[in-house]
Amino acid sequence: MLILGQEHIHHFALLVSPKNPTGNNLSTWRLHAMNRPNPAYATQQEWQYKPAIVPGRTTRLLALVLLGKTQGSGEDISNILTAVELVQDDPSWTCKEWVFGAIELLVTRGIIARPPIELGNLYGFASKLADSFKERPVERQAYFPVPTCDNTGTLITSEVI
Repeated sequence: MLILGQEHIHHFALLVSPKNPTGNNLSTWRLHAMNRPNPAYATQQEWQYKPAIVPGRTTRLLALVLLGKTQGSGEDISNILTAVELVQDDPSWTCKEWVFGAIELLVTRGIIARPPIELGNLYGFASKLADSFKERPVERQAYFPVPTCDNTGTLITSEVI
């Protein structure tokens, strides 16, 4: 995702994953909003909620923020997140805003605890972690744990290798 006029160029999503997911095991849910071309909109794009079951680790996964642990399944959480608003025809609205809305909904529903720091600060920590990981050669990234912080922005040992 390219955010014009901003320093970071990353796509943000929520992952619901078992502890210590393995690379090829399709047990992780990626929950996110994506923009697709659509000439019916003034911005020529339409935001859509796109949940998907994905491998626990891909080369496109650059950083993680552990928001919390839940008893809910990926499917249950995916169904809850259909209620998150998708803003159309606003060029400043991005996947980041969708993720913030999704986190707020999960907090409101008691699925996860409210992070002790502002979501904008967590976004900053995640962006810095992703930038640091991107500096490694692509062919070597798969051999390193995904940089991970907790919901306070503190670097922690990753469960995703």
